[in-house]
Amino acid sequence: MRLFVFLLLFTHLGVVSQNVTIKGSSVSPIKPVRIIVKEDFVSGLEKVLATSSTDFKGSFQISVEINKIELAEIAIGLNRVPIILKPNADYEVAITVTSENQNSYFDPQPMVIEMKKTTDSGLQKHYETINFVYNTFVIKYFNQIQRFGQARYLDSLQLALSNALPKTIDPFLQNYQFYKVSSLAPAIKKMTPQQIYAAFFKSRIIQYENPEYMAMIDQYFGDYFTSGKKQIPFDDFVEAVNQGFVALKKMVLSDPLMTESDQFRELVLLFHLNANYYNPAFYSGSISRVLQQIVTQSAYNQHKIIAENILKKRAYLTPGTPSPLLKLFDSNGIVAHNMPLKSLVVALFVKNDCEVCKKEILDFSGITEKFGTDINVLIVTTQDAYKETENFLTSNKLTWQLFHTGDDMLVYERYNIKVFPEYVLLFPDGRIAMTPAPPVSQNLEYHISRLIKQLKRE
Repeated sequence: MRLFVFLLLFTHLGVVSQNVTIKGSSVSPIKPVRIIVKEDFVSGLEKVLATSSTDFKGSFQISVEINKIELAEIAIGLNRVPIILKPNADYEVAITVTSENQNSYFDPQPMVIEMKKTTDSGLQKHYETINFVYNTFVIKYFNQIQRFGQARYLDSLQLALSNALPKTIDPFLQNYQFYKVSSLAPAIKKMTPQQIYAAFFKSRIIQYENPEYMAMIDQYFGDYFTSGKKQIPFDDFVEAVNQGFVALKKMVLSDPLMTESDQFRELVLLFHLNANYYNPAFYSGSISRVLQQIVTQSAYNQHKIIAENILKKRAYLTPGTPSPLLKLFDSNGIVAHNMPLKSLVVALFVKNDCEVCKKEILDFSGITEKFGTDINVLIVTTQDAYKETENFLTSNKLTWQLFHTGDDMLVYERYNIKVFPEYVLLFPDGRIAMTPAPPVSQNLEYHISRLIKQLKRE
């Protein structure tokens, strides 16, 4: 009994979260700071672990509780930089911005992180070294690898990594490095799926937390059943999905490669279901139903989590779902906060120094008159673009409502706006109608008409 109690206590202590503190400097004063991780490497659903903000000098401090090594991102405003976090470690970093994309308000990763001080036993340094050596090598020898397919290039890469890294690195990074390098082997050695599975996946523990392991499955097995080159015809796969999870699992067993491991087979199916969620070749709602069945029927808890995450991510911003927070300002302060309206909302997001935005505004003005009071037009700008946009609207005698987003830059993430101009269509009750909506040149008028008719039927 004492041994049993001790084991329970030990198991519990093994998963206790430990504090990680990051102190940093940046060139971005008064901006939100977040630590972001992926819930899993199939759905890509993101989770914010902690939030803070930079002060007027750009300095910040943020703490997070984790119980395992996390491949995370530090987000300052809309810009991000990767960092690998170790439980109970402290970090002191300097973050600089390398460039800004003039065509996009949201550049996924224009920042560089410099580690000033850390107690992570070299984890971040070794992680950066692996990626730097690998990327440099692949860029230098890409043509030779593709053209000649000689295994000696893999040996050279392994040697370069051995010379750049200490003899012993964290087991997490050992596995990370192994699958990062291994991802080149099938192309170089012209390996079949059977050979890939035998060399890198057979009789191995599935590494859900290793992004390179998961990326390699996606790369070589992500379209295994839908490429049209395998034993199972595509139409049979579509029909099995329509019949449900049990029928789907039974059908894929007819492929000899998929008889080895039920867990691996089910993970491959999850990659397929995620990739084909919106594929019109599948029956409407069939993939969603299979994912819901996996949540309730799978023997693997991690697969239940992945299936649920796919459903969550795919449901976000879909027509009919509640719209995210939309807080808008005019020159006098806050005037709208998911405001109730009586007609279809057409919100056009624009920025400063954007000629294509100005052209889109003029193109849009050419189709709005026919809709009359059936639409409510909002022109939404970044804060620094408000005056320029106001002058442009006035000079073109356009009287639409004009707002800016103030310091709430995260609205662009909430609505998945990455380039300008961008349309967001909302129903009067605040539900998503369509986002993103296409520009005028790609049939925006049709979609507005369609949604107005839908509203009148309701």
